[in-house]
Amino acid sequence: MPSISSLPSGGTTGNPSPATDYTCDGCAQPIPPTHPRLHCLICADHDLCAVCALGCLFVGAHTATHAIAVYRTSGGSMQGAVVSQISISYGADISSGTLPTSGSSPGGTAVPIHEGAPTATDGWQRFFHQDMSPTPTFTGLMDAIFTYLDPSNTGCLMPETFSRLLDDMGNPTHENAWKANLNASFGRSKEDAADAALKSAFDAFSIDHVCHPRPRASGRNFFGGSAAAGPMPLITRRGLVDITAVELLSDPAGEFSKLARLVGLYMLQPYSTWGAMPRGVLPPNPDPRMLARVAAAQSSAQRNGQQAFAAAQMSANIQAYANQVAVHAVGTTEYVYR
Repeated sequence: MPSISSLPSGGTTGNPSPATDYTCDGCAQPIPPTHPRLHCLICADHDLCAVCALGCLFVGAHTATHAIAVYRTSGGSMQGAVVSQISISYGADISSGTLPTSGSSPGGTAVPIHEGAPTATDGWQRFFHQDMSPTPTFTGLMDAIFTYLDPSNTGCLMPETFSRLLDDMGNPTHENAWKANLNASFGRSKEDAADAALKSAFDAFSIDHVCHPRPRASGRNFFGGSAAAGPMPLITRRGLVDITAVELLSDPAGEFSKLARLVGLYMLQPYSTWGAMPRGVLPPNPDPRMLARVAAAQSSAQRNGQQAFAAAQMSANIQAYANQVAVHAVGTTEYVYR
């Protein structure tokens, strides 16, 4: 994990300062920028040095089954990370001299065998396994996209940055929750309204994110918005994998061209050397389980939206009354409120 967080401890995002070196979550020792580093694509901000990764010295919730990205050089504040062309796959303990057969565990129970991280010579592979869990090819691509949008290694994306990602994919405004709700209302800034809509979308689909207060410009007029900043949702690496998987599996035919456009626009390595992304990386048809998840999330969001609308109306009425009192307080006429 980065040894210095880009988000100040006070909870504001301000001007993020990039992480210096990385610290191994296994041995708690710094990982020099020129040394290899393994980054978990499932755990939040979880990094391992080569010794701990090869020795399976895992801590916390990290396990050998998690998808990982391998960096030949760790990178840091003075240099960028370099993706390795090798992959690491954790298998059975070979100390006994026997190995389980392909597709089975030592105890004989069938388990899916997932490939290691993609290499530059692998080319395009399927993004999802038969059980629709993401493959290392997909998680590696998502990690590269996230790193492109997060050059300071903050570990999360501002709503504005996530909205830009959707724009770069060619999404219309009505499919961009933050941009579509960027409208000021009485007692609420346009950013607060957009943040609330985006957070509702993340919550509805259980997308991994963190919340921080949005920095507030000094000297704001009390007519222009509330004094207290609302929670600003920042999507994590894991969240980007999750939300993109939801989109791709619920509408593979429609979302394929958007992702292909993004890959071509960002010119990410090594993916830009693999040629045009083939349609075969995605399933031919929507996944029924994902469609059911989307339907349930939309139904929940509609119910919550109706409750939020009623609460917003009450809040607006209270704010309007408070502003009216403030205006009359500076006048010469005495008013009595009942």
